[in-house]
Amino acid sequence: MRCPECRSEMEKSRENYRYDESGLDVVLVSMDILRCKECGESCVAIPSIESLHETIAGSLIRKNGRLVGPDIRFLRTFIGWSGRDLAREMGVKPETVSRWENGKAQIGPFADVVLRMFVVSEKRVDEYTIREAMQDSFGLDTHGSS
Repeated sequence: MRCPECRSEMEKSRENYRYDESGLDVVLVSMDILRCKECGESCVAIPSIESLHETIAGSLIRKNGRLVGPDIRFLRTFIGWSGRDLAREMGVKPETVSRWENGKAQIGPFADVVLRMFVVSEKRVDEYTIREAMQDSFGLDTHGSS
């Protein structure tokens, strides 16, 4: 393969790769990396980004302790929501979601559980309201009757 920058031949090696695109501290072990000896340009072939993102999301929802900013941002984008969408579903202001994601405020325990629940839900989140999630996952009646 030729370098996209200088058109020189690239060499392949196996290396660990820091996957910065996730916004998290993720290192992929023993990846095929193409590197140009002339200009230093490098690229990695990730066979299935979708599977990688599912694995990262699964790891985040199983972690102990509350989610932190980069975790929240990754999971929000993984389920396909904007910050405004997440705020609407959580019943908070968009500024609150921004503060969670930027580490200026800690997500509350209930919101933490609900976000994790959205990630594991079998339904597409853009069609799944918080009310439905509470009913399906906790058996809660959100209409006021018991």
